[in-house]
Amino acid sequence: MTHESLGLVEGSDVDPELGFLVHLADTTGVTVGLVLTVPAGLIGGRLVGVARHFEGLATQMSRFSGQEMLGEAVLGMFRLRAAIQADEHAKRGLPDHGAIPSGFVHLENASLVGPGGQETWLGPWRGRLSEVTGWTFTS
Repeated sequence: MTHESLGLVEGSDVDPELGFLVHLADTTGVTVGLVLTVPAGLIGGRLVGVARHFEGLATQMSRFSGQEMLGEAVLGMFRLRAAIQADEHAKRGLPDHGAIPSGFVHLENASLVGPGGQETWLGPWRGRLSEVTGWTFTS
C-alpha cells in the first residue's frame, strides 16, 4: 500500500494511521467512532467512506423542501466521479475498490465542540485530512 493508493501525498502532514483508517472506510465500508482535533475545536462522529458520506448528504438534503434536486445533483456528481475513477483504474490495470482517494475524512452524525465548550450538531461532515492534528477512537 502506497501513499498514492491512500490518496495521500508522500511527506504530507497527514497522519498515516488516520489515512489508513480513512482508506479502509472508503474501500471496505468499515465505520468507527472518532474524535478529531481540527482548528475549530473537536469534531466527533462516525467515520464513514466517501460513498456513504455522499449518499447520506443526498438523503439529508432531500428532506428539506426545495433541496431534492440539489441532493440528487450532489449524488450524481459523486457517481460520475466514481465511474471516471473506475475507468482510469481499468486503463492502468489497477484494482478498483469503488473509492475515490480524496485526501478528506468523512464523518456522519458529527458534532463540533468549539473552544468555548459549546456543542454544535453538524450532521454529515467532510474535512481535509491535512487539517487534523490529533484523533482518538470513541464509541
